[in-house]
Amino acid sequence: GTFKVKVTAAEYVDYYAAAEKEVTIQIAKKPAAVVSKAPAAKEGLKYTGTGLELITAGTADGGTLMYKVGNDEFSTSLPQGTNADTYTITYYVKGDADHSDSDVQTIQVTINKADASAVAPAAKEGLKYTGNAQDLESAGTAKGGTMQYKLGADGTYSGAIPQGTDAGTYQVYYKVVGDANHNDYVAKDPVKAEIAKADASIETAPAAKEGLEYTGSAQDLVSAGTAN
Repeated sequence: GTFKVKVTAAEYVDYYAAAEKEVTIQIAKKPAAVVSKAPAAKEGLKYTGTGLELITAGTADGGTLMYKVGNDEFSTSLPQGTNADTYTITYYVKGDADHSDSDVQTIQVTINKADASAVAPAAKEGLKYTGNAQDLESAGTAKGGTMQYKLGADGTYSGAIPQGTDAGTYQVYYKVVGDANHNDYVAKDPVKAEIAKADASIETAPAAKEGLEYTGSAQDLVSAGTAN
């Protein structure tokens, strides 16, 4: 700061009153402010779709702790993150009137992916053999990803609903392929679907052979019919 120094003496008052001087005296700042308690990364964070505080607050001597995430501006607010990712938090102490700023430090914090989930596909009921491929189930729904299905344990997953043609019991497996914020989900138990046998029918009835006459040997009594 600046101090005014006035030199006086009783016998020379008039002279020294006119000799008032200004002298500048500099008081240097104390050493830099320090982080007395470092902020800590929060553990076990998992994606929820909303902003999550990434750290617990630290404390400082000689100033105020400032934080930022990535390229954001420094702020006194605790940094937040939403998406599953690893975040770099930068912090330092902004010195007060008597302290200079502290060194900048960083800490990394991870928000883990949440688990995807699914509403299981439902087996279609009343399926009966028609000779054509039929969808075995209605589509399920996924939360946090995309549904995929496969027919049988050795099948290949895809987004298409599995189909069956022949009468029989089928096992349809399903899973959710997670998005950027969710882990994959694989159902333990398959959905069972059944295509029942159709009723057989006669296309052409067998016809009695006419004009048969005893020969002493066995003879066909009808001409063959055809069946579906």
